[in-house]
Amino acid sequence: MKLRQISQLTTTCSDRAAAERLVASVVEKRLAACGQIDPIVHSRYYWQGGVETGTECRCTFKTSLALAEACGDVILAEHAYETPELIVTTVSASEAYAEWIEANVVSPATRYRFDIRLHHRPPAAVDGPAIEAAGDRLATIAVSAGSQAEPMRISFDAALEAIGRLPGCFIEPDGAILWAGSDPHGRWQVDGNLYDRGGQVVFATLAGSCPEAEFDRLLACFGWPEEPVMMELVRAAAFVEEEVFRRHASRR
Repeated sequence: MKLRQISQLTTTCSDRAAAERLVASVVEKRLAACGQIDPIVHSRYYWQGGVETGTECRCTFKTSLALAEACGDVILAEHAYETPELIVTTVSASEAYAEWIEANVVSPATRYRFDIRLHHRPPAAVDGPAIEAAGDRLATIAVSAGSQAEPMRISFDAALEAIGRLPGCFIEPDGAILWAGSDPHGRWQVDGNLYDRGGQVVFATLAGSCPEAEFDRLLACFGWPEEPVMMELVRAAAFVEEEVFRRHASRR
């Protein structure tokens, strides 16, 4: 018998309903090929200076070695406990079972989270001071007030028409957009609005989350990559280069 290694992740939940929700979420996101629930586990543990006892449900997830960390991140993020148990072990499995595991998990695509104004990047932009934003230290660019309003080359009507052709996107004549979709890791949505001056797009507000590839499709509706762009972080009130925005948006 040939053996191959897989990852096994174990946690406990307060009751069967919580365990069912967690297992369903992780498996539906394709971060584990299966999740199993042991309905009654008797636990005794120290908590806040005293000894507690109770019954819990044990959840066991099987995934590939490559996705163990991503799977664990979702378990911790969606768990109801303040300090959930998470035990990650590498175990040996039959080759056929390990192949089934690897065939039924999907690596999470980079998902951007953002609240920005998208602008044309003027050639006169220069380096600005570094800032702290959501625990991230970011290099900024300084742009004169007049340059901030330089329009893009694409017309308002052409950009809105291109955005309206994106699958799952709804547009309004005034420039409002709502774009939603889903992938194996869940649903995403982007809300925004286009603003024009003299019939050209002067900037667009964009907020929400989407996979990196979908964000690229949205940028292409504004003429990117031929159109140079910069991002204004709304909460930080700062302009950043595209590559700085991408690193920041993928970490949030």
